[in-house]
Amino acid sequence: MAVTPCAHLTPNTPEWHACSVGFLIVNLQSLEFSARAAVATMSGIAWGGLANMQTGQSVAEDPMTNYDQLGTVLSKFNGLASAQAQLDVGRIVDLRDQLAHGRLSAPTPNYPLTLLKFGKPVKGTIPVLAKIALTDAWFTQQRQFVYNAMETIQTGLAEWSKNKKT
Repeated sequence: MAVTPCAHLTPNTPEWHACSVGFLIVNLQSLEFSARAAVATMSGIAWGGLANMQTGQSVAEDPMTNYDQLGTVLSKFNGLASAQAQLDVGRIVDLRDQLAHGRLSAPTPNYPLTLLKFGKPVKGTIPVLAKIALTDAWFTQQRQFVYNAMETIQTGLAEWSKNKKT
């Protein structure tokens, strides 16, 4: 079950909003890290020592260090995992993009805020890809979704490990 990180804060306040957004972003970062680690492991590539890397240092390219975008990383995981351990790549990438590139829409800071995600221009107009009320229910649903995706990676890695030994 996903954690409710901001239960100590009053919903629909600036502090609660910042905590909710921050926790969801950290969950998405953890999801990407887990997928990269699983891809490395399932590809037979030893990884580790990331905490010892220094700015300016050059390191070998591998699943932990390459420049792959989130969708590519998740697709590579899906390519290595069983049919039962597949991630919803599109939904995960959409969620991350909504948080990273969405625009808050509020003439005054009234909570819950509304997030708008716009697409690329099409013949001089811009499509609205998403309009999201950033409510407690929405954050809870997204945290659960990301948590389930992290569990799927662990399941996929466990299945791969079990099948590798047999």
